[in-house]
Amino acid sequence: MSQFTVQTRDLTVTFSDNEAGPDRRAGMNGVTIRHRLAAEPLFAPELAGLNFEHIFDGQQNDRELHFEPRRAPCALEASPDGRGVILTWPPTPQWGLAAEIALRAVEPDMVDAEYAFTPTRRTSKGDLLGVFFADYMNQPAELGYKFFGREADESDERVILYASPEHGVLSTHRWANEPAYPAMGEIEAHWMYASPSRYAFARPYFWGEVRGLTAAWMFDPAEGLLIAHSPSGGGAGNPAWDYIFLMPRYEVGRAYRWRSRLISRPMPDPQAQVESLYRQWRQA
Repeated sequence: MSQFTVQTRDLTVTFSDNEAGPDRRAGMNGVTIRHRLAAEPLFAPELAGLNFEHIFDGQQNDRELHFEPRRAPCALEASPDGRGVILTWPPTPQWGLAAEIALRAVEPDMVDAEYAFTPTRRTSKGDLLGVFFADYMNQPAELGYKFFGREADESDERVILYASPEHGVLSTHRWANEPAYPAMGEIEAHWMYASPSRYAFARPYFWGEVRGLTAAWMFDPAEGLLIAHSPSGGGAGNPAWDYIFLMPRYEVGRAYRWRSRLISRPMPDPQAQVESLYRQWRQA
């Protein structure tokens, strides 16, 4: 087990590899976060956020294939500036997907991530590869999160509070500018990415309330992004607020890149503040 902890003004952020630890289950790579104004951590005990959980091709139900990022060798190295880590997966044994995720604590209350995924050989049963990230929330005020979106037959976007009815049912939302949801094989319902909802998100961020704070996730670019939800992913009262990156028609040897920012702070008007914070981040 390797861990590295960074303090900002408001957050204590612990970065972890995928080995088990005294207070962390095996596979829980990613981050744990505690805000100075909260008595409990943002993510459920023994679990994590920004957790690289699955690799998939939308055609196979094999559990061992899906959970390879939690089991495959993963190295953790402190970043040169001492503000975060770089998690590295050499080409995974089954999928042959190399991954590098740079995680960094940013003042006063943010965690930035930069993702790079490189297929090293052709391993899928189709032309799609996807990666799935889990955020196991710790008893939020509501099971659902909020996003700007619309139903398929609507033209105007609105704020949607969404919680899927049960795990694996109407779980995943596409980006409104990508109307074609990827074709899947006979995938079992509990693999959330294969269960689209009737909603599309119109702006690449979502947020929710947790213990008097707002937690917000934002992404760049939006191409290939899906957001997902499980009402019970982390146990009773601990929903999973998840996100997915898709690599359709993937090319061997190409590095596919995204970045994200997670913010945890008090927000009197989250709807307006998250939009402003997203614009600031994109323009920086």
